[in-house]
Amino acid sequence: SNTVWLVDPNVNYFSLKHIILFVFAIFVLIVLILPFTFVLLFLQIIERHVNKLRCCHFWIKLKPFFDAYGGPYKDKCRFWTGLVLLTRLLILSVIILSTYKTTILSAIISS
Repeated sequence: SNTVWLVDPNVNYFSLKHIILFVFAIFVLIVLILPFTFVLLFLQIIERHVNKLRCCHFWIKLKPFFDAYGGPYKDKCRFWTGLVLLTRLLILSVIILSTYKTTILSAIISS
């Protein structure tokens, strides 16, 4: 029996195509999703320290974008959007790992 990728059954686990897809997914997660989530989570702290440093001129251009996320909340609760995104990521990872636990383990063992 051959373990294959769920979306395209022609791609074997741990083949070159699968590794390329894996690296791309990890890249998107590390470069786009996690930084955005943590910036929203720690937005108040970042804003306090960026104003003191005066070295981050790009923050002035990004501030309206982040204010659109934190603006509806009170000043003490602007972390809420980041916390909700982080919670969704954790719930999603638990669901994926619990659903495909046997598939992932069998793929690792068979290779």
